[in-house]
Amino acid sequence: MAPRPSFKNEISDFRRALEPVGNDSERLLMLEVLDRWRDHPEAESLWEKISANQPSPPPRAFVAWLLDARTTSERVQQTVQAAPGVIAKARAVSNKDWKSGKFEQAALKARAAENFQNLADQVLGHKKSQAPRQRFMRLASEMFELNCGQPLDDVVASLTEIAFGGSVSAEVVRDARRSAKRHRDIRTPK
Repeated sequence: MAPRPSFKNEISDFRRALEPVGNDSERLLMLEVLDRWRDHPEAESLWEKISANQPSPPPRAFVAWLLDARTTSERVQQTVQAAPGVIAKARAVSNKDWKSGKFEQAALKARAAENFQNLADQVLGHKKSQAPRQRFMRLASEMFELNCGQPLDDVVASLTEIAFGGSVSAEVVRDARRSAKRHRDIRTPK
């Protein structure tokens, strides 16, 4: 039986497959994440923890999942950054309509801006700058709970470091998971 290739080799293979695919910002983000993952001191031991749980995903599928979750989080970040401008513009147009006597249109636009702000607060919370990272941690925790029967907070913390850079503790992951559960419980009618 041939020895199993290292997980770092899987990451390098995945990275090589991405290199010829254009030069857009999402691809560059993926390459950055893959480089951090390959260089992470726990890359092999993380995969061993993940693959010890059955059924474990194929390595390439797991790498693809993580990259997809990270790029989706980047899109959330871009939306969070653009939202204040969208809201301000809607309010400005509403004020312009109000001043020109288009009261019904002004009210509709003002209400749409308010609804957008309320929905953003409900979905992302008031600390929107942390929303992409929090979303990633919750998504990873849920995925591990569904597939492994436990959230694997220490693994999720390391994967969050890989995906976003910086340092993340298992306690931060637990808090993000518990916060999401509290928000779901509040919004779910009984």
